[in-house]
Amino acid sequence: MAELDCNTNVMNVNWTQTTGLDQYTAWAISTDGHRASCNTTSNHCSIRDLRCGRIYEVAVTSSSINCDIIAGSDYKVQSAPCPPTSVSADLNCTTHNALISWTNAAATVATAYSVLAVSSAGHNTSCSDIGTSCDLDQLVCGQQYSVTVEAIHAGCPGPASGPVIFATAPCPPTNIQTSISCDQLTATVSWQQSNLAVGYIGYFDNQSGHYTSCVGTGTDTSCVVSGLRCGSVYRVWVKALGEQYNSTDSSVVSLTSAPCQPRSIEAFIDCQAHSATISWQPSVGAVSYAAVLTSSSGQTTSCFTNATSCHPSSLLCGEEYNVTIKALGEACNSTAHMAGHLITEPCAPVNLSVHYNGSAAWVMWSATTGTSSYSVLAATEQGLIVTCNSTTAQCYLTGLQCSQTYNITVKTRNSACNNTVTSVPYRLITGVSLVYLYLTTTTCTFLSEFLFLVYKCVCLLITQHPAHPQTFRLICHANSLVQLCPGSRVTSLWVTSPPWMNKMATPPPA
Repeated sequence: MAELDCNTNVMNVNWTQTTGLDQYTAWAISTDGHRASCNTTSNHCSIRDLRCGRIYEVAVTSSSINCDIIAGSDYKVQSAPCPPTSVSADLNCTTHNALISWTNAAATVATAYSVLAVSSAGHNTSCSDIGTSCDLDQLVCGQQYSVTVEAIHAGCPGPASGPVIFATAPCPPTNIQTSISCDQLTATVSWQQSNLAVGYIGYFDNQSGHYTSCVGTGTDTSCVVSGLRCGSVYRVWVKALGEQYNSTDSSVVSLTSAPCQPRSIEAFIDCQAHSATISWQPSVGAVSYAAVLTSSSGQTTSCFTNATSCHPSSLLCGEEYNVTIKALGEACNSTAHMAGHLITEPCAPVNLSVHYNGSAAWVMWSATTGTSSYSVLAATEQGLIVTCNSTTAQCYLTGLQCSQTYNITVKTRNSACNNTVTSVPYRLITGVSLVYLYLTTTTCTFLSEFLFLVYKCVCLLITQHPAHPQTFRLICHANSLVQLCPGSRVTSLWVTSPPWMNKMATPPPA
């Protein structure tokens, strides 16, 4: 009886002993003439060195029976199949299966084949087939596999083929994160490295026609893209590159770029309402807006809105403001500056003073910020109006009439507002009429020593009487207050109208 150990391709032969102390030889002779044998004095032995894929005839001889030729035994045994040759592995990147192919060894009769793949991490997978190929599934990404193929005949597997090494595609990168440089419209994508990866590609797609990518080496964990479009939401993912095969796409994360810059920024001053309006065109990607105004003196004010205009408050008069619009996005902001300045209305003139001189008056005030010129208006309730214009902080009014109450105001103007800012009115009462005033003094030698006129009303005519040195004729406005030096007295008072101003009146007796 002979049995083959498939794992070792060793034939175990046993028989019934004859009487006596014979030396036995067990023979295995293949159809192609190959012989193998074993010797023993017992009733069994193991024949080694069998060739694979052969049919052996088995015979036993003893020292007491000498047979020169051993052939034609009816007891035949099939040795283990020869290992398959030309083993190859072809990885399918779509199904992630590997097609293992081989060639049947010559003279081998196999009823089936078994494939075993063992990964570098200890993961095993297998397949079997009666043909010369089979599909390995359940392969793990990022692994190197060693594949061997065994031929099987009648349930007896032969020795395994020589190992063939193949690598699966790298695993998709994990821990995908993004960050953005808002001002530069550049972004960084980072990942955790994948085993067996020799490089990486980061993909950015805004799903509106803009697609870009960046590349990293096998040791990199991030890469940078530039030229992103403002106001876009990008889908971002990473793929690992292998020696032969690439990974599937990583999970997708979202990245929002900075809003587009606001355009067509305009600023308006409503001089009547004393308010300002800032407006602009909408920005793609903006959630809200902030208008920031900074004056030349350093004062800052702002307003916030979801619309495309707002009204800043607390603006200072007489200032030039730089206007900046910020488009506020989910993760980034963008900024645009208005060309030119917002010029506010001039400040109101203060500290008015009036120096009245007969029918004219000097009007003076403190210079105001942001004013290019001034306009002075003197008006009565009866509708009498006198005006003058100036580029400095004073102006000369002429043609004022007597016996009137004038309200004097100063208006300012600049390139933004024209005569919309007015000072607090100054009340001026002009002289009621002209009078002849005869004064006699006994102690004053010079008229300048005793005459003081309030309201700056000067006498129109002062004449010393030739026969009476202490008597003077004065023609003054009737509302003038005359402060006389001690010893003087008013000897006569006649109220006249202007046509009589030059008429000499007879002085009173001394």
